[in-house]
Amino acid sequence: MTAKEGNFLKKSDVIWVGASNIMALVTAVIIGLALPRFTSYETYAGYREYTLFIGFSGLLHFGFVNGVALRYGSLSLNELPSETFRVYSRVFAVAELIIAAILTAVLFIAPGGRITPLFFVAVNMLFENLRAYFSTITIFTGRFRTDAVLQFLYRGIQLLGFLLILWQGSGGWLGFLLFTTVLNAAILAIYAVCNSALIIPFAGSITDHGPDMIKTVRRGIPVLLGEQLSLLILGADSIFARLFFDAKQFSVYSFAVYIVVTAYTVINAANTVIFPYLKRIEEKDMAKRYRDLKNISLILSLIMSVFFFICPAAIRRLMPGYEDSIPFLCILAVTLFFRTLQGMACSNTMKALDMEKEYFRCCAVTCAAAVLSDTAVYMIWRDLRPIAVCSVLVFAFWYFLCDHLIRKRLVKFESL
Repeated sequence: MTAKEGNFLKKSDVIWVGASNIMALVTAVIIGLALPRFTSYETYAGYREYTLFIGFSGLLHFGFVNGVALRYGSLSLNELPSETFRVYSRVFAVAELIIAAILTAVLFIAPGGRITPLFFVAVNMLFENLRAYFSTITIFTGRFRTDAVLQFLYRGIQLLGFLLILWQGSGGWLGFLLFTTVLNAAILAIYAVCNSALIIPFAGSITDHGPDMIKTVRRGIPVLLGEQLSLLILGADSIFARLFFDAKQFSVYSFAVYIVVTAYTVINAANTVIFPYLKRIEEKDMAKRYRDLKNISLILSLIMSVFFFICPAAIRRLMPGYEDSIPFLCILAVTLFFRTLQGMACSNTMKALDMEKEYFRCCAVTCAAAVLSDTAVYMIWRDLRPIAVCSVLVFAFWYFLCDHLIRKRLVKFESL
């Protein structure tokens, strides 16, 4: 390990990142159990519709955030070109505000003036993308403690707010999404204050930095598209459940998906530091790091799989209304292994090796496989269980495809 690597990550950072992820886990578990337990199928379906589609808001930063990470991901805060980033921040904020305003108007008018979960997706897109921009910079410049504290604060307030809404008696998904919007705006404001050196003073000309911003966007587009396709792969089965099945079936299936996602959140606790760490090591050392990541992914998945053995009994006892989710959970639990291998090992390694084009191609091929297989299965059986089986096969295909390309790239350094 070089001096640069050794100074990059401190024990105190690991502690804070761990605490943040524990809070994220606690919040996910409590909200994930409380909402379906104490609200109607329609309320839970509305909230899950929002969470399903808000992940795709990243499409509308057009790869800019990804390009910033790829181009400057090995620099500390003091090494960043401050004038360039002040222009970045100003232009990006204005662009996102305009896009969000247009989409909000469209998604209010299109349903006949009714407010839907998709309306809140448009509103929160502004806050999510700007927060992603500042959070990405905070992380790759090594300020893990700052990011972890803000994430801890966000999850803690979210948990308290949701429990208060449930205690007072929910008026449906609208109350939860209004609170989420206010919270997102507040956390974004704090992120902006923590990164104020990259915002003010308003120095630098947009004209002078325009070509550089275009270069950043071009660099980030393949990764952005790959990540968005990744979300589509992850959510393809849930999208089919939302489009072609009723609110109860969607809620039951989404609950099973939520349990798997929660287990993945536990495993993925250290993922925040993996990419910036890999970005700082030499390519000749990447083969060993990649092999280590795969081994860690498998071990953590095996340990976490024990969790799924107690879930059916807990669901029958505590949430009998969601007992129909158990067959889906038994199938989808297998995806945890491939999801962890792909997310923790493959995705981070490909980005660190500047394999963004290969990453995009892997995601595009896998996404096409997911959509086509889910469509075929739906047309034949019109049942969610075969769709869940398809998800397992698609995740396996995704991992093996990415792994093949990484091994091909690294074979010159070490046999994997």
